[in-house]
Amino acid sequence: MNGVLDNQTSGNDWGIPIHAMLHERIQKVKAETAISHRQCSFIRDVETQMQQFEKEYQAAVAEVRKFYVLPNDLSVLDFLNDHRALPQLLIDAAPQLKKYFGDTVFTLRATSDEYGWQSLYADAMWTGDARDAVRFLDKFEDEWWIPNCRSARGALTFTYRLV
Repeated sequence: MNGVLDNQTSGNDWGIPIHAMLHERIQKVKAETAISHRQCSFIRDVETQMQQFEKEYQAAVAEVRKFYVLPNDLSVLDFLNDHRALPQLLIDAAPQLKKYFGDTVFTLRATSDEYGWQSLYADAMWTGDARDAVRFLDKFEDEWWIPNCRSARGALTFTYRLV
């Protein structure tokens, strides 16, 4: 079974010995290399970009509040914070929803199932016949939601609630 032993190796690299061992009292530490000016400007640029992204996100959440009613707790805001693409998607969906549902109020609610899967629901607070709400949702889905739902990654559902 062992066959030819002359070309088999253990896979360990025993070539270069490590001079500073953990048990030694004095270990030589390599001199730290100075961070170049180019690296510093890159770090500053990243920080500036992150601040700009945060401002844009907060502006998008403020815009979402104009179109949708959010609950008093932080569940929806936490959900949107975890899914940063959703605020812009909700903003883009608002005129389309208005096209089909008119002045119907839409609310947002975040839910979690027993397995920890979280979802966000945009509910049309519908006062009319349920068949009309289903028909409007079907048109909305066919004409706008299906082509645009990819960025939601299954985390957002548009539905209705009879009131």
